[in-house]
Amino acid sequence: MLLIPVLVLMIAALVARGTLADYKPRLRTKSGESPAEARTILLGTYRVYMWVLRFSVVEVLLHRLVGKDFPAFLVWAGAAGGAIVLILAHAVYWRLGYDGRRWLLVLGHLSGLVGLMECHSSLHDQIRAIAPEAREEVSG
Repeated sequence: MLLIPVLVLMIAALVARGTLADYKPRLRTKSGESPAEARTILLGTYRVYMWVLRFSVVEVLLHRLVGKDFPAFLVWAGAAGGAIVLILAHAVYWRLGYDGRRWLLVLGHLSGLVGLMECHSSLHDQIRAIAPEAREEVSG
């Protein structure tokens, strides 16, 4: 019955996103870091996040289609990819200056659906707002 906790996390993430609808991103930097460095790190983290998220979604879909004959190493790679997505999502939300609600958004990634919605809508738009010069970079 893992479905119910995942659905609860997904709904909590969607409610958190709804409360953040008017959120204007602000680039968060670490001490001694220039805004240009922070923007570059943000764009790089977001790009890796997008690729790992895509890999994880494809792995889950293939696993569902193939069933028991699915190679075990891909199951492990998918699990590792899912953990990496959570870490990268938190890093991106932190860089965008989110408050504690970022944890709800990160945990919502366990459903997969929230991750796909985030990377192709709200999060995508906020990254472009922070770094408008990198439109092609974010789209890729």
